[in-house]
Amino acid sequence: MQPPRKVIRIATSDATGVMSEDLDATSNNLKSNSQRKVSGPKDLLEMPVDIISESRASTYDRAKYLRSEMEEVVDKWDKLLKLGDEDALAMFIGKCILRVQRAPMHVARCIAWSREHAQAVIAEKTALKNKYLKAIVSRLQELGWGDELDCMKTCDYAPIREHKHFGTPQELTDSVWQTIRDNMNQCMEKAREDRLVRERMQVLQGRWVTLEVTLKALSGLPEARAYAIGIGEIVLMPEIRQIIDAPDDVSVDQASFAEVRAKFGDMVERWKTDPVTQLRELIMRARPASVQPKPKETKRKGLRSKAKAQPEIDVLELATTRFHCSHCNGESKGLYWPGVLAHACLRSTVYSEGKDTYERFVYEKHRPCVWHMDRLRVGEPSEAAKVVIRLCGKDPEQATVEEMNALNVMLVRGDGEIRTWRNAILFDDIHGYVSRWSLATTDQLAMAQKLLPDIEMQRSRYSCVSCYGMRPWHHAWWNDDALRHLRQTHGLAKPSLDHKFLVRTLAPDSLFVAGAIKMKLPTVNVID
Repeated sequence: MQPPRKVIRIATSDATGVMSEDLDATSNNLKSNSQRKVSGPKDLLEMPVDIISESRASTYDRAKYLRSEMEEVVDKWDKLLKLGDEDALAMFIGKCILRVQRAPMHVARCIAWSREHAQAVIAEKTALKNKYLKAIVSRLQELGWGDELDCMKTCDYAPIREHKHFGTPQELTDSVWQTIRDNMNQCMEKAREDRLVRERMQVLQGRWVTLEVTLKALSGLPEARAYAIGIGEIVLMPEIRQIIDAPDDVSVDQASFAEVRAKFGDMVERWKTDPVTQLRELIMRARPASVQPKPKETKRKGLRSKAKAQPEIDVLELATTRFHCSHCNGESKGLYWPGVLAHACLRSTVYSEGKDTYERFVYEKHRPCVWHMDRLRVGEPSEAAKVVIRLCGKDPEQATVEEMNALNVMLVRGDGEIRTWRNAILFDDIHGYVSRWSLATTDQLAMAQKLLPDIEMQRSRYSCVSCYGMRPWHHAWWNDDALRHLRQTHGLAKPSLDHKFLVRTLAPDSLFVAGAIKMKLPTVNVID
């Protein structure tokens, strides 16, 4: 049984004809998108499809035919049918089939020629470009750029080839060279600068691997943790930069930081200079002149002695000075000096290329978080604060935190809670009224002192040194989570917060560290 003959049927009418491939008498038809008007008898021409060259973009794509070839074959076929010359038609079919069979070989030869021609064109352009580049290099050597050009050999003179003024390859005449000479000089200067930066960055990178451990140790010192100073800020300190950014021929290792550890406290104090100035200015802008502290006056002994003015009080040290963060807590929580410097919301990552190679290296290696005041607000001295401070026997306009803490007093209300003076002020400020406070008795103070260790443990956060090592406080657990970790991870049936695996830390900006503490006194039943 012969296989079905694949034919193509073409409508020859005045209307638009649709060409389609029919697989014999089956219903599996593949329609072509090509359409044309064919003049002639209103019937169908049925031709073998293998007399026309077809093309497919993929195995599953529809067959496509060249319109001019299709029209030529159809017209010839139509004419031969009308003449009734079967021999001529058979010869025409044979020639068409032979042409279709030879087409792939012809196409392959054309493709091969096209590729060879394209490669020849590319080779010619490359040769011209290399000749042009070689001529420019020769001219630059005459200008004294020999050493820098030797360094460029490894990258095939990429800075020159890719420079915008390299231009179209051509014969480098004296006239052409005079046109691009200054630009090529600038190109070489920029290339030398970039090379020196790369080499310097490599030196700094080699030092960083060894020194990162030391920098982490510095960031873990109490002086740094008190203000949440991280590696990114430490590495920008002048004393640290002087060590790391030493000349290439200077050996730098962990021993180079021996003196830094001894004077790190002084370095932190210098780091505080800018934030302190900004905080003072923020307070002075927020407070009217009438409530700003005035110098104290003390009288000397003797009848004719005049009053002596004492140094002006630092507004940061005033008992009424309170900040709050507009981002995380608004008016609901107090931030106090100096813990405010450690508040996480007041740090943002620096996205900059840096002013020099050292800063560029630091910003690429370790994005530093820089302290800023954009989200910080100042709380004005409230009437509640004045009432509490007067109750403690101090002047609200002059009393400092140190003086208030030295009184060793606490305040109570009728609800059974006892509070420090700072927490009492914060409580009234948050709720917007003035409570009726009274000073705690000696017995109440004694009971409060006994409760402080437990409260500190509850307010602290914990890290497991067995699992993670020492971690910053804001990445650690609260007490319940720490106990759960000991039970689930270490299999302890009855864990405690003083377990050797746990390291306890207090957030530097917490209310507990600032001394704004409250507690519930136990009820004592008196039996007659």
